[in-house]
Amino acid sequence: MHGTVRSHGAIDFRLSAPAGPPTFGTERRPRGRCAWGVRGAGLVLIKKVLEIVGFVALVQGVLGLVREFTHWHVGMIGRLPFLHDYEAFASFVLIVLACALFAVTDSGGPRPRARKTEPPRAAGPRPPCTDGREP
Repeated sequence: MHGTVRSHGAIDFRLSAPAGPPTFGTERRPRGRCAWGVRGAGLVLIKKVLEIVGFVALVQGVLGLVREFTHWHVGMIGRLPFLHDYEAFASFVLIVLACALFAVTDSGGPRPRARKTEPPRAAGPRPPCTDGREP
């Protein structure tokens, strides 16, 4: 029969945890799901928190450099007694940390794997089907 689609079995992607006692991760789940829902759904919140921390670090680093070079009393770096005489260095480190946090949040996670491609076929007649079907 030409044009008939055969299925090897139904996969229910709406599955959650099976009823009964907890199995502690030994049950099989459909691809792309975990025990708490879709994988990666909580990463949005983590990225937002890292962006906020990076922004605060950037602002405090810039204010620390402003305080160091203009002697204005701004920022939190100058108010920490253990950083006395190291305000410029600590401000620079905060700016570098902010840039690193921004780079991490913009990276987008792991890259998808490359697909395996078949080598190009040689030109010529097609080989006959081996499963008994007509091409």
